[in-house]
Parts: sequence; C-alpha cells; structure tokens
Amino acid sequence: MFLYVTEKINNHHKIGISSSLSGVKKRLITYRSAAPGTKIKFFTEVYGAEELERSFKNNSLFGFFTTILN
Repeated sequence: MFLYVTEKINNHHKIGISSSLSGVKKRLITYRSAAPGTKIKFFTEVYGAEELERSFKNNSLFGFFTTILN
C-alpha cells in the first residue's frame, strides 16, 4: 500500500492510500480535474496504511505532519 499527500488544494492537503503506484497516479489525475497542476508532495510504501490514513484524517497526526510539509 502507498500513503500519499498532495500539495495544498483549497488550503489543505489531500491524504490518501492506494494499493498501487498506478492507483496514486490515477488519483492525482482526479485531483487535477478540480485543481490543475496539483502535485504529490509526499508518498511512501507503508504497511498498515489504512490505520495510518485514519490517524491523519482524525487529526491525531495531521497537525504535526502539515508542519513538516509546510
């Protein structure tokens, strides 16, 4: 699984997971339909990606992570 984070889109980062690198690329295409030029700021292969994504989306890690990204 891959965890990815986009550049800011409408003042926030998009965080998601995908089972493949091609899935990350497909999701980027979707984001670019709404915000042209959007780029992936960070991605990595991880184990337990679902739990990590849930932690970010529930803000338990999001503040720390966005500080690093900015």
